Amino acid sequence: MDIFSQIFSQISSIFKKMSAAQRTNFFLLLTILISVVVFISFWAGRQEYGLLYSNLANRDAAAIKSKLDELNVENKVQGNSIYVSAKEVYDLRLMLAEDGLPNGSSSGYELFDRTNFGMTDYLQNLTYKRALEGELCRTINSLNGINSSRVHLSIPKQTLFKQDRTHPSASIVLNVSSGALGKGRINGIVYLVASSVESLSTEHITVLDNRGNLLFSPDDAGAHAGVSSRQLDQQKNVEAYLKNKAESMLLAILGPGKAIVRVNAVMDFDQIEKTAEIYDPDSAVPRKEVLNSQVSSEKSGAETEDNEESAAGNNAESSQEKTTTDYEINRTIERLVGAVGKIEQLSISVVVDGKYEKTEAKEGDESKLEYVPRTEEEKQTYKQLVMNAVGFSAQRGDEIVVTDAAFDTSYFDQENEALASGQKKDFILKMVRQSGIIIVFLLAFFFLRSMLKKISGAAGPANQPQGHAKAAGGAYTQGAVAEGTRSSVGMNLQQAVAQNPERTAQLINEWLNEE
Repeated sequence: MDIFSQIFSQISSIFKKMSAAQRTNFFLLLTILISVVVFISFWAGRQEYGLLYSNLANRDAAAIKSKLDELNVENKVQGNSIYVSAKEVYDLRLMLAEDGLPNGSSSGYELFDRTNFGMTDYLQNLTYKRALEGELCRTINSLNGINSSRVHLSIPKQTLFKQDRTHPSASIVLNVSSGALGKGRINGIVYLVASSVESLSTEHITVLDNRGNLLFSPDDAGAHAGVSSRQLDQQKNVEAYLKNKAESMLLAILGPGKAIVRVNAVMDFDQIEKTAEIYDPDSAVPRKEVLNSQVSSEKSGAETEDNEESAAGNNAESSQEKTTTDYEINRTIERLVGAVGKIEQLSISVVVDGKYEKTEAKEGDESKLEYVPRTEEEKQTYKQLVMNAVGFSAQRGDEIVVTDAAFDTSYFDQENEALASGQKKDFILKMVRQSGIIIVFLLAFFFLRSMLKKISGAAGPANQPQGHAKAAGGAYTQGAVAEGTRSSVGMNLQQAVAQNPERTAQLINEWLNEE
């Protein structure tokens, strides 16, 4: 006979000898144990859902729901969001992407897939505008932090005369997640749309959010506004850079939260261009020399018409020379362009926390921390360190102030106490839950143990195995009977496990997987 059949027959014989009350208690305990096992199995093996898609259009939600049902995928719909098993989220997204889901609430260039030979120029231009708006919406929706978007384009008809032309414009409405978009991301969306539409400039684009707040207007795209914004960003970056250099150094010396540094930078954004020509008079070199020579003659005396040959006097000659010399002088041409964003002046403020020393406590009182100010030598050391870190220049008119003060840490102390209290409370609740589970199992174990003792006692000495000691007068005691029964069942179980370990492991596995 199989060893398991022997164990089953022994348990059946014991169960037949049980009283009605014992059987009731046994079934009650068995029901409680099965309920606990089922609850733990259900709690440990419950389905963990992950977000597949959120903020879907009704058409996309219906299409995705139908596709998931067709694939026999367990899903859950909450509003415009669809949840599936957390393990299958990414696989299902790739599978649905192959079918073009979700395709968004607007159509793109697939509008031209349906050819219509009777389409007029007006309908063709309108279809192109719709397709371009849809493609821009899809691109914007793919950005993080944006749930959905709408793009409206106004593309005027081109005219022959330039003075009659009007500029295209665009309006964008963004449905953003919790939290506002940064200025850089908004500018990125604006330039994306401007670059996607022919002849569209950022000065003709308006951006709103789903709450009606103006995120970008044509005034923000003006030349002066853009320059001012970039200058302000550059000034903030310079101040933050210098502040971090000085503050990180002090915090490494004093400790976290022990120093505050603030920097104000006055910057010159004027772009100056200078052109200078410099001549060196000491480097004169003859380049060309011109010599002019002139000779002239003059007659003296009087001539008469009657006798020309009898003219009296002598002829006089004169000469004249003129020299012109051209010199070459060294010339230097310099073209200077001043750097944009030059630091004109720095103003630095540094506040460091003082020292705290324990005071001697009186009898029965707790010792307290007393604030001790920093010495002048320490403040001068910190001042010199900060000056070297930020590139302090007295010629530039920079200013620096270093002082000490007692920092108010009461808010952080309260937050730390609240955090510690919350962590302690969570730890206590966790321990109570775990202790409760352990106590339930211990109670069930001792209850089952006591029931087995009563069952073994009710079985009587008929099932007493040979070789056990007898009590006085030849009768078996109740304890000896119970001990013999447990020993027999334990030995049978050990033999069954030793003889057929694979069957035993399979049986235990079936018990654990049983719902």
